[in-house]
Formats: sequence, C-alpha cells, structure tokens
Amino acid sequence: MGIEENNLENEISIYPTLASDKIYIEQLKNEAIAINIFDVVGKQVSKETRSENTITEIDMNGLSEGIYFVKVNTKYGMLTKKIVIQH
Repeated sequence: MGIEENNLENEISIYPTLASDKIYIEQLKNEAIAINIFDVVGKQVSKETRSENTITEIDMNGLSEGIYFVKVNTKYGMLTKKIVIQH
C-alpha cells in the first residue's frame, strides 16, 4: 500500500464490505471523485464521477454475486477496497 492510499484511508470509507444491493462511499472532504468498480479478473463493470457529496450511494443490484474492487480517485490520490456482493 502506497503513501497516497494510507492518507486516503483516513479520509474515505467504503462500506459495507459485504453488500447485497448498495454500497456507500463516505469522504471527509467535499470534493469530486471518480469511482471505478472492477470484477475479480480486472474487468471494469462500473464507472461514475460524483461531484461534491460527502456520502455517495452506489447501486450494486446490476452486478452478479462475487468479489469486486472499488477504486476511488481524488485529486489527492487513489484508494482501492475489496467488497463482496451477495444478493
């Protein structure tokens, strides 16, 4: 894990890590973020840009059960978290 990720760990939360229909991205700073979701083999399955929300809700109903990686990019760096979808 790089220095940029360590800094963002304290500023961005992605939860729940075991989800059925929605995940939430909560950030301390009110800024624009890019959200990319990848499946376990690295295929991008979702891409969104959100501007200036402290809590962002992402609908996961369109995704199959399994492991995914949520990558959040900000102007300060990047944070990646593993989540598991179970419907």
